[in-house]
Amino acid sequence: MTIRKVAGRLLAGLGLAGAASGAAHAVMPQEAPVAPTEAPAAWIAFAETATRSVSAWLEDNSAASVAVRTYLGEAEATAGESRPLELRMWISADGRVSRIAFAPIAHAEANQAMTDALVGRTLPTPPPADMRQPLRIAVQLGE
Repeated sequence: MTIRKVAGRLLAGLGLAGAASGAAHAVMPQEAPVAPTEAPAAWIAFAETATRSVSAWLEDNSAASVAVRTYLGEAEATAGESRPLELRMWISADGRVSRIAFAPIAHAEANQAMTDALVGRTLPTPPPADMRQPLRIAVQLGE
């Protein structure tokens, strides 16, 4: 089972407003959302790079990534459908993922594995200096 990119899909906007989920770390101040159709090209390009990177990280053979795929695969089998995994990510000026938020997975271990798989990883490029955060992306389990 692999994670499939939802190519270029930005959910509802960049820099979404709203409270973080229970799986997140402390809530950080958030700026007003920007619809993807109104976002600068540099923000969209960065979000696409981030989506590809997160997908690759979740496809690797690290213990955390394998655990995430296992738990999400079980949830998909139980539900009988595959839904995109929506992530909110805060990214430092050097491109390091400093925190994430997502809808909690049924197993506490899976929530921790998701954090372990992504937080602290560095994206290939830093975010645009003016980009609003958190960045919201989606990845989806694939066959």
